[in-house]
Amino acid sequence: MRIFRYVRFLPFVAILIALILFGANLKNISFEQLVHFSPDNYLLAVLFFMGIYALKSVSVIFPLVAIYLAAGVVFPTPWAIVINFLGLAVCTTLPYLLGKICGQEAVSTLLGRFKKAKRLEEISMQNGVLVSYLLRVVSILPGDIVSMFLGAYGIRYPSYVIGSILGLTPIMVPATMMGSSITDPFSLRFLLSFLAMIAISLVSSLLCNRYMRKKKEDKR
Repeated sequence: MRIFRYVRFLPFVAILIALILFGANLKNISFEQLVHFSPDNYLLAVLFFMGIYALKSVSVIFPLVAIYLAAGVVFPTPWAIVINFLGLAVCTTLPYLLGKICGQEAVSTLLGRFKKAKRLEEISMQNGVLVSYLLRVVSILPGDIVSMFLGAYGIRYPSYVIGSILGLTPIMVPATMMGSSITDPFSLRFLLSFLAMIAISLVSSLLCNRYMRKKKEDKR
């Protein structure tokens, strides 16, 4: 029975191996490199980006914004946004399933390495959509770790994926639009997208931090 008890840690071993094999290259990857390696055929390019998103799901150091920008360069803007939505579904689903398989004990052990992990205890798990949204908007922990935490602690998948994508969309859409006009960084479209991304990030963080403080005060 002890052997089966430790089987739940195997996904974390797989993540560690992936990080060792790919981490050195992933941390310095740029959207230009993603564009360069993307196939010319649109169907193959879609599969390529889905693979990139899947790889992101097992690497806390892979930059999501680089994927958004690259998709904006490779595909027409409306299609790029759709592809990024699909990619985010892939990216958030895989670590969620890992957390669900591994269970609370294994994920709690992993969370113990992060000083900010205690802040997760301040958030009520009753509303799955809201908590998933908040943890995407407020950068408490890397998104991959958050996904495993929510999977392990029983947030229903539909609520989780809806909240997660809603929380990531405000940055994804303007970043994708920036990618479509990256060759002209002084264009109105690029500048407005850039400013919108910064403004949304700041406002969302302020509102969510205020919400969390209010909930903490209500518990006292």
